[in-house]
Amino acid sequence: MAATRIDSVVGTHNYDGLVVGTEPAPLTSTIKVAANKTLKRGTVVCAAAAGGDCDAVAAALTNEVVYILAEDVKTGAAAQTAEAYKTGCFARNKLITDGTYQLAAADIEYLRKSGIQTEDVF
Repeated sequence: MAATRIDSVVGTHNYDGLVVGTEPAPLTSTIKVAANKTLKRGTVVCAAAAGGDCDAVAAALTNEVVYILAEDVKTGAAAQTAEAYKTGCFARNKLITDGTYQLAAADIEYLRKSGIQTEDVF
């Protein structure tokens, strides 16, 4: 039997610039993404209530539960689970919405109060 080296490279990851800091720590959670959606990593998603199906932000954030998708997601006719960040420090210019809405200063403040920090990174 050949010996397996524990110090060898197992895999690689191309840095995409989404996560830009370690404080607050980037913590993930499993969420449910609404049916018939194709969303990219970095999409700001929200649900009207805890445990509800999440969709891309399309209007000002008010009382929603908010996350940042940690992976690309394509759902079919039914909602599908996905990994999403519930806290972390992210590049503001890498955050995505539904394509019709642009995050405003009030949304950035709402994200901050929810444990999601953003920074301007160029």
